[in-house]
Amino acid sequence: MNAQDFQEQWERRQLEESARQKPVLSGRAQIAIVSIWVVILTAVALSACAPRDIIASGNESSVIVQQDGSVASASALAQGHCQKYGRNARLAHSQGFMLAFDCVGR
Repeated sequence: MNAQDFQEQWERRQLEESARQKPVLSGRAQIAIVSIWVVILTAVALSACAPRDIIASGNESSVIVQQDGSVASASALAQGHCQKYGRNARLAHSQGFMLAFDCVGR
């Protein structure tokens, strides 16, 4: 093996070794990726804390909404329920966090 063959073999091994190495992200890229994950996880955590109104029971003539947000959001949920029957929601009475709506004709 002469010096030129040795040099070519050495360079080939160096190229193969560098091809096997995993690329390393720069410090800025790592910070950007971590920042994106922090924003995503924060948004998911906060969305779990958002108030949610739920329909406790309902039929074509009335609906009871368990209020966890505002009266306006509970009314919108009741309106959506009553509209399935071609009616509008009207607040009948409330007790604590429970709001009762009548589904009345249009």
